[in-house]
Amino acid sequence: TCAISCRASLHPQPLEISVDGQLFSRTDHAIKCVAAPLNVRAEPRIAPLRGSKVIIHGVGLASAPDPACKFGREIVKGKRVDLVGVEAVACDAPSRRRPEHTTVSVAADASALAFSPAVPFTYFTDEVLVSVKPTLAAALPEPLSYNIELSQPLPEHSDLACLFTVDGDAIVVKARGLRCELPASLRRV
Repeated sequence: TCAISCRASLHPQPLEISVDGQLFSRTDHAIKCVAAPLNVRAEPRIAPLRGSKVIIHGVGLASAPDPACKFGREIVKGKRVDLVGVEAVACDAPSRRRPEHTTVSVAADASALAFSPAVPFTYFTDEVLVSVKPTLAAALPEPLSYNIELSQPLPEHSDLACLFTVDGDAIVVKARGLRCELPASLRRV
C-alpha cells in the first residue's frame, strides 16, 4: 500500500514505482486525480419523503464526466446540467420513510468518490391540504386571494405555489405565506 498525493488534472498521470526511493520504473497504470467540487449549493434544499429532483450547483461540475450525489450516506447517479455558464448536476433525491435532517454533497466523477463538502438537506412529509377558501368566487375585475390551510407547518426553505387552470391555461403563482393571489389580469371575466 502506498499513499499518493496528487493535483487534479484533466488527463491520467503515469504511475512510476520505486523500491528504494531513487530509481523509478514506469508501470502500465495511470492515475487521474479528481478534485472535489467547491462552493456547493442545493436547489431546493428540501424534498418530500417520496423524493424529488434536486439541482446541485458548484465549482468544478462544468465537465463532470460521471457525476453522483450523496444524500446522507446514499449515493445516486447524477446528470450534468448542460447549459452555457452553468456548473450543476441534477440528481433524484431518493425516497425516505420518515422526515429527517441530513446532508447532500456532489462528486464530478462517481468512481473517484471526491465528494464536495456537505450542505444541509431536509426530508419532510408531504403537505396535506386541509382547505382552500373561497371555493366559489364571482367574476369580478379584481385580484382574488385564496387562503390555504395545511395539516402541518411548511418546512423551512419551502416554496408553496398554487396552480390555477384558467380556460385550459396553467398558471403557477408563488404563494405569500399561506395565501395565493390570482391577479385580475389573469381572470376571465
